[in-house]
Amino acid sequence: MAHGRDVGVDFGTGIQRFATSVRFSLGFYAGRVFSLFTSSVVLIVLLAETTRLYVRLARTNAMLQHEQDNKLMNLEALASSIAHEMRQPLSAFMLNSEVALQLIKREPPDLAGASSALLSAIGDGKRTGEVLQSIRALFGKDTGEHELFDVNETAREALRPFAKSSTIMASQHAWHLPPNYPSLPAAVIN
Repeated sequence: MAHGRDVGVDFGTGIQRFATSVRFSLGFYAGRVFSLFTSSVVLIVLLAETTRLYVRLARTNAMLQHEQDNKLMNLEALASSIAHEMRQPLSAFMLNSEVALQLIKREPPDLAGASSALLSAIGDGKRTGEVLQSIRALFGKDTGEHELFDVNETAREALRPFAKSSTIMASQHAWHLPPNYPSLPAAVIN
C-alpha cells in the first residue's frame, strides 16, 4: 500500500515531468493538433471539390442526354417531313394512273381523258424527282442560286387536282387569290 501512495505522490510530479519533457512538450502537442486540423481541412476541401466535380459531371451528362434527345426528335421530324413530301406526289401519281386505267376500261375508251391523266401522272413523277432533289439539296451546299416564284401559281397548282370536283368548282370564289401578291425567292433545284 505504501507503494500505491508513492504512485499518487509521483503522479503529481509525473504530470510536471510530462509537461516539461522535451519529447512531450506543449509544442509537440500543438503540432499534432495543427496537423490534425490541417489534414481535416484538406480532407473537407477535397471532398467538396470531388462533390462539385461529380455534380458538374452529372449536369454535363444530363445536358448531353437532352441534346441527344433533341437530335433524335429533329431526325424524327425530318423523316416525317420527307415521308410527307414524298407521299403527296406519289399519291397523285397513283391517283392519275388509276384514273387513266378506268378511262381506258370504259366502253368506249376515253383516250383523251386517259392521255390527260397519264400526262398528269408524268408531271407527278417529275415532281417526285424534284422533291428528291430538294431533299438532297438540304444536305448539300447551297449553290446560292435563287429565283422568284409566283405564290398564286403555286396555290393554283396545288388546287388543280381538285378542279374537276363540282364542290370546289362551285366554291371557286372561296379560293380567289389576290392578283398582285409578291413573288418570293426560292432556291433553284436542278
